[in-house]
Amino acid sequence: QDTNLYVEVIDDLQQIAETIGNETIYLRFGRYVKSIKESEAARATDPSFYTDQETRLDEAIKTTELDKDATYIIVTDLFIENKNLIGGKLHQLKKPLNKVLDGGQSIGIIGIMNSFNGTIYGIPISGGVTTYSRAKKRPFYIMIIGDQKNIHKIKTKLEKQYFTNNANEYKF
Repeated sequence: QDTNLYVEVIDDLQQIAETIGNETIYLRFGRYVKSIKESEAARATDPSFYTDQETRLDEAIKTTELDKDATYIIVTDLFIENKNLIGGKLHQLKKPLNKVLDGGQSIGIIGIMNSFNGTIYGIPISGGVTTYSRAKKRPFYIMIIGDQKNIHKIKTKLEKQYFTNNANEYKF
């Protein structure tokens, strides 16, 4: 039996975020980044929340420039289309990551294997892209940007809650 941790982890991330700083701000990102209320962020466990077909991770990372003292938690599948991994498009992603590190902040990425029942789109093949509909597992990633102490607090809380007996299901 494959484990579906996504819903539980997302719910707990909201509670963990409250313990890290004074205020929790939620942003939704796809083609654009927009501020959302906590109640809308809670819908992130519902498939209807995911309607934007383009993931501009670079735009989400740029929001970390808003407050250098804040801790940012970005949940993503880290899927980046081929066209965004070459030339100027790749620079769009590398530039905000380098800016985070140059600004003295840290980046932690937690990969969590999760059960999956659906179709994976946009898989690169020679001459184009394809889909795959027989996947039983697919990872999701929690990218944490901010002070190293806060990154480790979040990591430790998630480890204690979910991975004490099942360390193979995640990587930090």
